[in-house]
Amino acid sequence: MFARLLLGIMAGFLLPVAATAEPLVPLAVLPFTNVTRYQGHLLDRRAAAAIVVEARTPWAPVDPALVQRTLEGLNAPSPLGTAEAQALCRRLPAALALQGAISLAEVEAGSARVRLHVELLEPRSGEVTARAQGEGRAQSREPLPRDQLLEQALQRAARSVMQALVVPRTVGQIAEPRPDKPLRLTLIPQARVEANSVLLLYAPLSAPEGEPEEGPAPAWPLAAVAVQRLAEGGAELRLLGQHQAPAGGEIAVWVGRLP
Repeated sequence: MFARLLLGIMAGFLLPVAATAEPLVPLAVLPFTNVTRYQGHLLDRRAAAAIVVEARTPWAPVDPALVQRTLEGLNAPSPLGTAEAQALCRRLPAALALQGAISLAEVEAGSARVRLHVELLEPRSGEVTARAQGEGRAQSREPLPRDQLLEQALQRAARSVMQALVVPRTVGQIAEPRPDKPLRLTLIPQARVEANSVLLLYAPLSAPEGEPEEGPAPAWPLAAVAVQRLAEGGAELRLLGQHQAPAGGEIAVWVGRLP
């Protein structure tokens, strides 16, 4: 959500962002790939559902039922390739996709352990912007069904992953483009980026004077860019994928870094 983004143009120059709140970033959580020997009922979907439960603001997970229906409409293979994940996000739409794998799932003698690996995909460029992993354990002195004990460990692994994953944050505003000059980001106070940081660009919201600006960020960002090099007070950028060049004034939201 953007709140009280005081933006404008005066004498040909963009006004700075006076105050911001983090945007809601719609996230499509895809069914996981199970590479373990444990073949619990719908474990791939249960892992995705556990991530959705643990995703906190500013993440805004897309309804898992909608994701599943859209996947079925695409007749997509499992596991999904980059092209299929991109097509899914276009249809939903979603700003980013989260793909993952269950690399460990074991239950024995009243204990369970699960390990998850995830990565974020920027759908229009196909670039991976972040990776994370997490592990969860569960124990019980009382007899429990194997799948129930594993479910507890799975939820804890999902919580660990989301705590380790990047948290989107507003870092600045796109400066007015100039002919034959690189695209430039103007940073807001205390914001930091580094080379190869990935930014989603959103159109600035406007509200009547004196009223706070509220509401979710657009579900489909205008573009994605990467930081090419740092410059005084900001950074020079390059477009990722087949994105249209921004017009200036867009809000830049950091979502990770290219490998």
